[in-house]
Order: sequence, then structure tokens, then C-alpha cells
Amino acid sequence: MCGRYGFTSEIADVKTRFDIERWLDKIYDKEELYNIGPGTRNPVVVRRSPNSGLLMKWGWTWDVPWMEKPLFIINARKDKLTTSKAYKKPFLFQRCIIPANFFYEWKAIGKEKYPYLFKCKDQKLFGFAGLYFTEKDAEGKEAEYYVIITTDANEIMQPIHHRMPVILDKEDEDTWLNPDNVEQEQLLPLLKQYSSDKMECYPVSQAVNSTRNDNGDLIKPIDSK
Repeated sequence: MCGRYGFTSEIADVKTRFDIERWLDKIYDKEELYNIGPGTRNPVVVRRSPNSGLLMKWGWTWDVPWMEKPLFIINARKDKLTTSKAYKKPFLFQRCIIPANFFYEWKAIGKEKYPYLFKCKDQKLFGFAGLYFTEKDAEGKEAEYYVIITTDANEIMQPIHHRMPVILDKEDEDTWLNPDNVEQEQLLPLLKQYSSDKMECYPVSQAVNSTRNDNGDLIKPIDSK
């Protein structure tokens, strides 16, 4: 899964990296977010002729008729995209990219969980494959929410967790955002495991367990457990 990540690049670099021509929301010139958690508003890239950057809230509430309580979803499994009522339409028509510099995952040892930081060696700034949803918020205003697509873990991830976020290959990003691509056969192959050879990971402080902590010390390596 993916339940925490970091975004520390300057917006100018994000614009260049993802060919963004306009921002649809006001945003700081530079944001350093070391511990992004669900429920927060973060930069997302969509294709709205041309590529546009905007802020969306991470996590979508799905009001399932046969369940007592709505489901709060932050991740969408790749193998459910073509079968789940929640994902079928967004998978074909509401795809997005979530810029990130790194993400965290936790390794369970006994009753304790120890965080590890994962990042790409071949690119400082990369993009998660995502879906977005448009709903009315509590005030009746239209709001947009995103979820991150996950797949089976690659070799570097497997010792820590059995699933990982989909990191798109740079050459696949344009195809993923292109609204004219509505064929499952074209889209599903893009959602593959990122190569372990292109990634690195190391253990970090358990201070990352709380989103109240958000500073550069969180990404410093520590001795492994």
C-alpha cells in the first residue's frame, strides 16, 4: 500500500518535469512536505488541455449502499480497477499523476512497526499513478479527491511489505494522462512494478509515524532493525 509520502521539490521543477503549463490553484512557490498523510491537499497533475497542476485531497469516501459506514479509500489496487464499481469509470476517464520525491512503508517486527524510506535512484522527482473523483463537499461545493494505485511489491519492497505504489516510467506518463486512451489493454501494462534496480531504501526514525512531525530529520537514515 502507500499511506505516507514526501514532496519537497520546488514548483518550478515540478512544472518542468511534468510539462505543466498552468496551475489551477494558488500554491506556495516552494513547499517541503516530508510526511504527507491522507486527508491533506496536495499537488496533482491532470490533462486538461494542456497538462495542469492543482490541489486535491488525498482520500475518497465511497458511500457503499450495502455497508453501514462509508469506506475511506486512499489506495486503489491495480487488480480491482476493471472490476470494482468504484474504479471502473475513473480508470478510463479520470486518471492523474501525483508528484513525489519519496515514500514510506513500515516493516512489522513483533508488535512494533519500523518505517523505511523508498526513493528512485534514476529520478529525484517521480509520479505515482492515480485516479481522481469529483464530489460535493460538506458545504455542497464541488471538490476533487485522489487515490494512489498500488501493485504487487518488487524485490526491494518485498522484505518490507507485499504491495507498493505504482511509480510510472517517465516515458509512460503522457500515455497515462491522455484522455483519448480509454482501452484497458493500453492502460494496464503501464501499471507495472518499478524496477528494483532503480530504487533504494533505508530505515528512518519512528518519528515519521505521526504526521504532526514534518521536517528534514525524518528522511535521515538510522540503524536498521
